[in-house]
Amino acid sequence: AEVPIHRAFFDEMNTVQPEQSPPAVPVSVIMGREDETIPFSTVRDVWEEWTASASLVRGSRFVEIAGGDHGLVDFVDIIEREIEAAIGFHGF
Repeated sequence: AEVPIHRAFFDEMNTVQPEQSPPAVPVSVIMGREDETIPFSTVRDVWEEWTASASLVRGSRFVEIAGGDHGLVDFVDIIEREIEAAIGFHGF
């Protein structure tokens, strides 16, 4: 269903700056080098700042997918492996 979104929502979202500091939990970023929506260099630069600050929680990972676009639909195998690694899945 379509519902209206109040302007206050957008005003508040303008104040959110998630790139200022890394999350307080391990984080995995899976990023396509050819992302047409979010510039790869922007995300990589934030990651490098977090790394340099020594603020990333141990186990955090940045996974660059050469040729990957924003959808990453051709790379589900890589995404699956990263999810399994993040949760400590070892198979049966």
